[in-house]
Amino acid sequence: FAKDVSVYDAESGTVVRTYYTSSHPYALQFVPPGVGGDGSSLLAVAEGHMVSLWDARAGGSAGGCVQRMATAAIGNPLYALDWCTAQGGLLGSAGAERSVFLTEPRKWRTLTKWSGATRLAIHSLSFLDIDPNYAVLAGLDMEVLCGRWDKPGSNARPFQSGVPGEDDQPVAA
Repeated sequence: FAKDVSVYDAESGTVVRTYYTSSHPYALQFVPPGVGGDGSSLLAVAEGHMVSLWDARAGGSAGGCVQRMATAAIGNPLYALDWCTAQGGLLGSAGAERSVFLTEPRKWRTLTKWSGATRLAIHSLSFLDIDPNYAVLAGLDMEVLCGRWDKPGSNARPFQSGVPGEDDQPVAA
């Protein structure tokens, strides 16, 4: 795997920017404009156990890395990122530690941690648009879970697939 992230122009297919990361990138998430305080667009990258923020206008050998934070424990890579609109905007990250971390990007600190949310590593994270306090997680073993990150364990509901070929509809566990 490479240790860089390339952003392409969708129309021409040419590389617009390349960011050289310190570790292998697993997930990307564009952060809404204005979060950085100056109206610039930021790109969040999960690289190893860290999340880094990159200025979308800069690239090449000059860098563009604005901030880097070790969110998970060393040796526990992050596999998923998503933007949560709760509390003015938070960056969610999850991975091998089976936890969801919510980072306040303006002060660059972890606001909360939902520990042990799944049985195995989390590979997908998505916050609900209708209520961003709810997160949907998918684990390595195809476990899917929906619960409130602000009240971990209070009402997390697991889902699992039905028997393949019967009705192909997910059923609540």
